[in-house]
Amino acid sequence: MRRFGKGLAACLVGAALAVGLGLPASAATQVELEQKIKMLEQSLDELKGQLGQVQQTQAQQGEQVAVVASKAAKDSLPKWLERISLYGDLRLRMETKMTDDFKGKSTDDRTRWRYRLRFGARSQIHEDLQVGLRMVSGADDDPTSTNQTLDNWFSEKSWGIDHAYAKWTPSFLDKIVTATGGKFTNPYVTTNIMWDSDVVPEGAALQFMFNKKGAIKPFVTLGAFVLKEQKNDDPGDAVLYAPQAGVNWKQGACDLTVAASYYDWSKYEKVGNFPTTLNGNVLKADGTLPKFKVWDVYGKYTHKLGENLKASVWGHYMKNSEEDLTGAAAGKDSGYDVGLGLDYGPFGITADYKVIQANSTPGWFSDSDFNFNNRKGYVISAKYKIFEYTDAQLTWYHSQPEDEKLTGASAEFDMIHADLVFKF
Repeated sequence: MRRFGKGLAACLVGAALAVGLGLPASAATQVELEQKIKMLEQSLDELKGQLGQVQQTQAQQGEQVAVVASKAAKDSLPKWLERISLYGDLRLRMETKMTDDFKGKSTDDRTRWRYRLRFGARSQIHEDLQVGLRMVSGADDDPTSTNQTLDNWFSEKSWGIDHAYAKWTPSFLDKIVTATGGKFTNPYVTTNIMWDSDVVPEGAALQFMFNKKGAIKPFVTLGAFVLKEQKNDDPGDAVLYAPQAGVNWKQGACDLTVAASYYDWSKYEKVGNFPTTLNGNVLKADGTLPKFKVWDVYGKYTHKLGENLKASVWGHYMKNSEEDLTGAAAGKDSGYDVGLGLDYGPFGITADYKVIQANSTPGWFSDSDFNFNNRKGYVISAKYKIFEYTDAQLTWYHSQPEDEKLTGASAEFDMIHADLVFKF
């Protein structure tokens, strides 16, 4: 304040002297000030330009350092490691099952804690060729479950291979064809009434996807799978041959998939080629199963109703055209699943009604949570995405015998699964 006061006084004195001497002090001072302001503005613009150049140079140097550091990190790793990607998931489950009394037998309710662990690796050894493997928890002799129950005094749990494959998608065919061999993810468009979600078939498949960049994408899948290898011609090897054809149509908010399949379970009906656990299938009088030549049709339609909202409806019908039983089990040759779903942001809910007749499909591979074949009932599930790689899910199963008079029929039950799934 003192400096400001002294400066103001000096200015007033100077102005008075200038007026007294008759000099044009005000005009001269204003011109000089304007010139000085212009000079300062020019200097400021030059400094801004220099600062921008410095910042740009620093950014370029930072990018160069990052590139060099990245290259150095890559050069320090083995080349084969760069081709490998790892993936997996862990599911923690609380399962509660409430079973009704059946045919004079009482059954206790049961609650147990379970987990499922899957860990895999893929390697792109060529632009067109991928090999992969996946290790998974679960029993070796059960294709429909990878769960392990927490019990048996902290003992070590089972661990095995459920993926081991090579997949070729040739560029010279514009990647229309994919050939896969080994043990790999089920290649068919389907639902759990025919294929439990944990089943991983073994054999070979050819998949054709046409018009990949178009709205309408026809597809064809041809598969041949080993069920049981035998040393002699009687009963001979049991194999599955299965073609599927369909189309996927995406246009705006609409997404429609339809498909039709034929599953020829060759020689599976012979004694020694099917498991002793029938899971709802009914034997013929000679101790063999009926033949399984199963036709099915599948359709699913999804419509996006808003930025975060979409609704889905689906249906799946299957029929065993070679079922030839007599008596009470005659005509138990079909199954179906109808369902709907709603997704809103991280929330999702689905509801299914299912019927799986006794000999509609091999019971060894159908929905284990629903208790396989000769069942009917519904499944309601709600899920919530907690984080990007963490989901919570609650599922209620109500399952009862489709025909309780058939051999092997089991009790009605309600089961609840409370799951936490962590993906990595």
